[in-house]
Amino acid sequence: MATNEVWVETTLPTNSKAIPTKWVFKVKAHPDGSVERFKARLTAKGCNYNLTYSPVLLLLSLRLFLTIAAHLACTVHMVDIDTAFLIADLTDVDVYIKFPDEYTKHTENTNCLKLKKFLYGLKQSNMVWYNTLSEFLKGKGFTSLASKPCIFVRNNEDYISCFVDDICYFSTKDSNAIEKTLSNQYKLKVLGPLSFLLGMK
Repeated sequence: MATNEVWVETTLPTNSKAIPTKWVFKVKAHPDGSVERFKARLTAKGCNYNLTYSPVLLLLSLRLFLTIAAHLACTVHMVDIDTAFLIADLTDVDVYIKFPDEYTKHTENTNCLKLKKFLYGLKQSNMVWYNTLSEFLKGKGFTSLASKPCIFVRNNEDYISCFVDDICYFSTKDSNAIEKTLSNQYKLKVLGPLSFLLGMK
């Protein structure tokens, strides 16, 4: 949270409301069921927005992506973008949250936090994160498929699919170049060749 500068301490303005938050704890498992790591995520309990639609990688789209990789005899690799929602800037509206449990206040005469980045739980988070990632990839020469907006292609050589912060990719030339492009912009957890996605081996 501190590294991404997610919030600033402030005083709640008149006629504004601070949204409650909740810590969510989860055990992430390997495909064999063993513990990979323990995760803690601060979530906001909702917020009113008008635009909340976000493209989602459907199973049909994933099947198409994997079929193309198999046809081209390419190995699909996977990375996880660390704290993806905390990357996107919150600029279109002021959102305030209550101090999380166990939070230590650093500034006197403050009673809430004003968000500078999105949190998990805000209804617009998915859409803003997709737009952030999409704009970055398009700036690197990728184009999203019109009918499959979660699949991106560059020069018919490099292919990327995204399911929120889970990114799969392959290349007919150099997959390492795709990983380097992503790692130069985001903090990644490199998961290697694809073996497990969306709860499926």
